[in-house]
Amino acid sequence: MATNTAAYGGGFYTDSTSWISSSRILRNTAGTSGGGFFSVGAATLVNSDVSTNTAAAAGGGFWSQDNVSITRTTIASNTAAGEAGGFHSDLNVVVVDSTIGRNTAGTYGGGFRSFGAATLINSEVSTNTAANGGGFYTDSTTWITGSRILRNKAGASGGGFRSVGAATLINSEVSTNTAASGGGFWSQGNVSITGTTIASNTAAGNVGGFYSNINVVVVDS
Repeated sequence: MATNTAAYGGGFYTDSTSWISSSRILRNTAGTSGGGFFSVGAATLVNSDVSTNTAAAAGGGFWSQDNVSITRTTIASNTAAGEAGGFHSDLNVVVVDSTIGRNTAGTYGGGFRSFGAATLINSEVSTNTAANGGGFYTDSTTWITGSRILRNKAGASGGGFRSVGAATLINSEVSTNTAASGGGFWSQGNVSITGTTIASNTAAGNVGGFYSNINVVVVDS
């Protein structure tokens, strides 16, 4: 599905759920939200590619008002003038064995923004850009295992990611990210880090590696 244009959901719009498997959604444009597509219900993507889509407001790759599940999928080079360069979810996000890269948002969440919990398993979030949460921004908790958060950039806070809730990282890497504050990441909750590398991140102002508002536990890292 390629090179389509609409006000909402450049590629397509559904008032129900979306299931996308072994498909490519490319170069679509939305005048408001959901460059690739707009799903009122949950969105599930498997073995697919959502790339080079654009939204004038939010959700460059796509917008879902429900849970999002992404497996063995690439979300790349999408752009939103507002939030969520790669994609937006009103609820929870689970990303498994996937790549979210080179997406751009004007405000929150270069790779994605979720209002629910964000879970990354064996995935890579790299080279995304936003004002806050270069890699991604979640208004809830973050769980990252076996994943790499690399080369993301935030103009304000949370180069790799920004988590309003607690952040847990296991056997992962957060490296070479950049922000004004919290180069690697920024969490407003507790932070737990196990078997993880936090390296070569940069902050123009405070806290190059990561920032936590509450407690920090670092083990074997």
